[in-house]
Amino acid sequence: CDEAVELLQGYSACLPPIQEIDIDADPGLRKQFDTEVPVVECDGKVRFKGRVSELLLRRLIEGTPPA
Repeated sequence: CDEAVELLQGYSACLPPIQEIDIDADPGLRKQFDTEVPVVECDGKVRFKGRVSELLLRRLIEGTPPA
């Protein structure tokens, strides 16, 4: 998770604010994502599970029009 946060922070100028959620505090989230953390959701869609690919993150950013 720390690696994912660090990577996302490196692109913070292009992304909405990062919100970290502890899945252990929510039984529903824990059941849904227990073995897939980190999970990155953007624009209401889960974009990454288990690992954040920098290449795919850049492609996602480049394909998204500025807000």
